[in-house]
Amino acid sequence: MTLGPEEATQSSGQNPLPSREGLFCLLEDSLEAAVRPGKLFSERCALPVPGMALLAANFSFFAAGTALVGALLAAVAGAGAAPGSPGGWLAAGGIFIAGGLAGGLAGAVLTHLAALISGGSGGLGRSLQIVSLSSPIFALGLIVQWAPPLWPLPLIWAAFVAGTGITILHRAPAARTWAVVALAAALGLGAQWSARRRMEILAQSAASFNSQAEQMRKVAEALQSAGMTQGAFPPPGWPPAAGTQIPGMGAAPAAPGNPGSLEPGFGRSRIRPGFRAGTST
Repeated sequence: MTLGPEEATQSSGQNPLPSREGLFCLLEDSLEAAVRPGKLFSERCALPVPGMALLAANFSFFAAGTALVGALLAAVAGAGAAPGSPGGWLAAGGIFIAGGLAGGLAGAVLTHLAALISGGSGGLGRSLQIVSLSSPIFALGLIVQWAPPLWPLPLIWAAFVAGTGITILHRAPAARTWAVVALAAALGLGAQWSARRRMEILAQSAASFNSQAEQMRKVAEALQSAGMTQGAFPPPGWPPAAGTQIPGMGAAPAAPGNPGSLEPGFGRSRIRPGFRAGTST
């Protein structure tokens, strides 16, 4: 019979691993999992899964830090405005943390599904533990969106940590696990690239709309300065002489013919061929 890590430690006469409880210990484990996932997961495999409240608190801590850093980066880059009141900060942070918890739960479900497909064992709690301990990588992934060349790295890094956790905590076969994780990472990168591309198109459309709105504002200001929107119409001096420079509009075109003339298209109607006064058609 194959012994688990905890039973093997006890049968070998070694002292059991010390209990790792509390949010501070979980935060420390999260930072270590980002750089030494194999060593950390091997040690934590012999310990029970931390409580759901602790895992959620750990994830929320990094989500709150990410929200703060992201708001500051947006304010510095001019891409957004930081909340102007403490209430605004709390509301924005609460929404971000709630979204992060929902995303973390979805990530845990996907991780557990990958573990089952890979032939692993263990409950959903182990998958929640893997996702919670990967929180610093997810936070870094949101921050590096401001550095376009680096956006694929956090997802690849998180896939490596998740694959390591599945092979150790879920005891899944390594070859099958890495094949499943590689496929999931490729799909994730494709979805992320598509989302970034759509965001770039929306940003370009917004920039074009703002540019056109600015041009219309300048034209409106030019018309107002010329008296088109105030007082009698037409204003004194209108139409301007041909070649006169109008602010925001360029040179004025040549004035049309006298409206009272028989010039085609202006004033009186043209006389139709075959029409004579005093006769009817």
